[in-house]
Amino acid sequence: MPHLTLTPREIQILQLIKLGYRDRETGAKLGITQQSVKNRFTYIASKLGAVNRVDAVVKAIRLGYLSLWEEGMTDEQILNYWRAHWEHAFDDDVTQSPDAGEEEG
Repeated sequence: MPHLTLTPREIQILQLIKLGYRDRETGAKLGITQQSVKNRFTYIASKLGAVNRVDAVVKAIRLGYLSLWEEGMTDEQILNYWRAHWEHAFDDDVTQSPDAGEEEG
């Protein structure tokens, strides 16, 4: 994979995606619109060569931009965390957001 640089904002977005936040929640947390999150994620995925959210987060972890787990978590907590927060994400591709049917509000 070629060397690339993610901006602090792109890393923030990926961190929230990793934590299971949806576009609307990510936007609210960062003070941007849901559509801005979708647009920025599409750009991030393109930079990373990712096909979906999981792939983008995994690539960001491999490149050292994100940590696989949060400090102090046990192996069981990590597995439960990933099961609970990522179950909805495995079928999402770059063009389909987990909350694609939601209207911005």
